[in-house]
Amino acid sequence: MFSRLLSRSLTLPSSLPLRPLSAPSVSSKIIPLTFIDSSGSRLTVPSLPGQTLYSVASSAKIDLGPEPSVGGVVEKIHSERWTEDLFGVGINSGYDHVIIPSSYNSLLPPRSLDELNNLKAVWDEDEIGGGSRLASCVVVKEGMEGMTVYVPDGVPDDCP
Repeated sequence: MFSRLLSRSLTLPSSLPLRPLSAPSVSSKIIPLTFIDSSGSRLTVPSLPGQTLYSVASSAKIDLGPEPSVGGVVEKIHSERWTEDLFGVGINSGYDHVIIPSSYNSLLPPRSLDELNNLKAVWDEDEIGGGSRLASCVVVKEGMEGMTVYVPDGVPDDCP
């Protein structure tokens, strides 16, 4: 009797299609980014959605200047009616300057006034262009596969 129950429990109706189960893997989420420095050296680095460009560069030993710390109040706009104050997450350093090609503008949030002010506090006006961003403010997401990130010549000499 037990063998008959066992064979029944293993029998699947013929109308049920059998599909192999496949779970997403980390490798399916990897987004390759290419960093190019002022000398033209290129390094393609794997990244994951949710990482900042600064953390991706740091993990690959790409020097973007001192590690940015966070502080101050920042508003995160969730919708037209809901704005949230985020304490302790504001930008307070402009050293991690990178240049993003304009073809990726649609994937990035607009540059905030805080981000621009921090860039201007460290870099000269002629070094800041339309694609200038702080690496700590750019979060990697799907669609950025193959994006090129240009790293300027380094932190200006007259800054601490």
